[in-house]
Amino acid sequence: MERLINFDPQWINDVVITGINIFILFFAMSYLLFNPARDYLEKRRKKIAGDLEMAKSSRESALALQAEYEEKLRSINKEAEAIMDEARKKAKKQEAEILEEARAEAGRILDRASREIDLEKKKALEDVKTEIVSIPDGRKSCGSVHGCEDPGFPDPGDIKGNG
Repeated sequence: MERLINFDPQWINDVVITGINIFILFFAMSYLLFNPARDYLEKRRKKIAGDLEMAKSSRESALALQAEYEEKLRSINKEAEAIMDEARKKAKKQEAEILEEARAEAGRILDRASREIDLEKKKALEDVKTEIVSIPDGRKSCGSVHGCEDPGFPDPGDIKGNG
């Protein structure tokens, strides 16, 4: 038998069996190694995608909470400002009331003092009149308060510090 290309049949047999073995080994390795590696990579890709989605969701949630807290903070600041304004108004009103009461009390005190002064003046005048009436008069009554000379009384010039 004449060979066509000068290949030895044993060599062709070895090449074919080696090729078949390589394909069997490739499919076995693909099943045992490549598929689990592909599955692992696919699971990892899904996990990363899920983590990214969760991070995006968490970020949106955090931004929403931040906006909510900022809004609450603004409303609390407005409420605190309103409370402070109300307290200032109450303080001004109370200050005005206290000042009005103080003015009224001062007016009452002045009125009472004025009445007491008037009463003291009247009492002093009554006392002077009583003293004048009770002084034993050894002289003649001239009927005039200023016109009579009384040798028992000091000279008005002496009372003022002239002598």
